[in-house]
Amino acid sequence: MSTGLDQTLIGLSFLRGDVQSTFQIADLTLDLGKGRLFHGGADVVLRAKSFALLSYLVRANGRVVSKDELMSALWPDVTVTEDSLTRCVHEVRQALGPGAARFLRTVQRRGYLFQAGDGAVPARPWAGADPGSVAVTADPPPPEGTQPLRREGIAVMPFVLTSGGPNDATLLDGLAHDVISRLARLRSFHVIARGSTFALRHLAADPQAAGRALGVAYVFVGAAKIDHGLVRLQVDLVDASDGRIVWTDEVAEPRVAHADLTDSLADRLTQAIFREVTSRERNRAMLSPQGSLDAWQSYHRGLFHMLQFSPTQSSLARTLFDQAVQQDLGFARADAGLSYCYFLEAFLQPRGERRADIDLALRSASRAIELDEQGPSSWWAYGRVLWLMGDVDGGLKHLQTAIKLSPSFAMGHQTLAFMLSQSGNPDESLAYAERASALSPHDPFMCAIYGSNAIALLRSGRTEEAAAMSLMAARQPNAHKHILAVAAVALAAAGQEGAARSLLSRVRNLDQHYSMTKFADAFAGLTDDAVSRMKTAGSRIGLV
Repeated sequence: MSTGLDQTLIGLSFLRGDVQSTFQIADLTLDLGKGRLFHGGADVVLRAKSFALLSYLVRANGRVVSKDELMSALWPDVTVTEDSLTRCVHEVRQALGPGAARFLRTVQRRGYLFQAGDGAVPARPWAGADPGSVAVTADPPPPEGTQPLRREGIAVMPFVLTSGGPNDATLLDGLAHDVISRLARLRSFHVIARGSTFALRHLAADPQAAGRALGVAYVFVGAAKIDHGLVRLQVDLVDASDGRIVWTDEVAEPRVAHADLTDSLADRLTQAIFREVTSRERNRAMLSPQGSLDAWQSYHRGLFHMLQFSPTQSSLARTLFDQAVQQDLGFARADAGLSYCYFLEAFLQPRGERRADIDLALRSASRAIELDEQGPSSWWAYGRVLWLMGDVDGGLKHLQTAIKLSPSFAMGHQTLAFMLSQSGNPDESLAYAERASALSPHDPFMCAIYGSNAIALLRSGRTEEAAAMSLMAARQPNAHKHILAVAAVALAAAGQEGAARSLLSRVRNLDQHYSMTKFADAFAGLTDDAVSRMKTAGSRIGLV
């Protein structure tokens, strides 16, 4: 009957000193030190979160514990619904057997009360336990092939310190915690809480085992050497399903103030994890038959088509995002993606033909916010639509909300750069673009980042720099007609008319009737002065 639960560890700070760790509950024995529940010497099958719930309630014997307290303790860094708690309570009652009602009862509108008489420790709180350490690891890995790993699941393991001083281990734990928090705030993945990954610290050297123990497909691990004023990290992102390294990198940063160091490194590592997992999931989805895709796969396949920035590809992406929405009615990011497709199709049309797509984009963005008010992509999608409707201030406000919710959200910084490049402060636009590039140096929106920089530089009178930047935008494989037109205008303004005409020819291969009117429609936020200067530059190469 043994299930190997002895492999499951719990990170509870009260497991030290003279605090009791073994309890008798009728004919059951709960051993917190071993992380096991016994019946007659045999292990009782219990999921890890349910085991954590039972442990918490036993330690609070005789005290009514609210649902909020339990959810904060068991899921400190993850937002879950009460359904998760209800399921755990149900499993605990099943494990307790026929006498469950005698031990664990629901106190209406207050929470849960565990009473086990003389067998449990007297009522008391958790002896100062750190709520972040309460979460327990998932069940031990099931037999091969019986339980697939969550493709959207990520575990960030504590860093291993191979060389450094006594305070450096604390710095590295803080860095891992910051990466976990930033990933969770992106709202893109199921991120395992710090308590669970830190409880499995010993598995950092075996990420595949850690992934199986936690039930997630991706595990991020790293080793650090801190000496001579430098922090050197060797980091790997591993696919736990096959043990392959998805991405690896070496990072070296000066050993500066704790907060400054962890902020810069955490942002960089967070975006790298986000980029690489998204890319791998996108590629996996592209290899699957379309009829077999689930909501997660449909969404990532939609991302592939969306990022080509063409009407045909956008239409394919829209179909896939809509499929994801229908498969999972609570999938806010799929609604945000759907909104962006409608936005892009409107952006590539003349102003008089946009109304229907704008309405659809607004509807999908509104639904994304309703589903997930804390999701940065929801506010990002809505802000873009407002800008396209001419509400520049409203668009900026929504984008500011997006990056406030998640400062590591590169697309939010990129879109703010785009908006401000046209009618805001050009220097502020350049700063947002720089931040976006630092967060995501290989971003698929790089053509838009370079294009925004070119416009901001043109408005600042820095025509040579604008021309160079616009060429970088035009060289991106997914540069659309408006990005190419920005490059043609910037090159003409810098006196490079031959190169400008060559780019204009590429624009008209995509849209033979492309004109300055269509250009001005696309960049509707441009100031009158900027439009006048760009019209002058465009007239030199026949863009009128």
